[in-house]
Amino acid sequence: KEAKVLTSRTGVAQIPAVMNGNVYAIYHQFYNHPYNIVGMEYLAKFIYPQEFKTLDPAKTYHDIVRQYTQLPDQDFILGWSAKI
Repeated sequence: KEAKVLTSRTGVAQIPAVMNGNVYAIYHQFYNHPYNIVGMEYLAKFIYPQEFKTLDPAKTYHDIVRQYTQLPDQDFILGWSAKI
């Protein structure tokens, strides 16, 4: 929701990357968190989709949860790509 608000702001909406739909966001808690690797994988896929087409950040997240935590292994939305 917040990413859509940001991309519709005056000035931001006129940036060529925004106009072309090249805007990406990652859940902010991943910046300084053990799941940071998952955020980095999403960024890699967003920025270089061909080079990282076999990378699966969602699988990495689930693997970490299953192997290193006692949290329930549930789906979690981690990345967002603008559809402008």
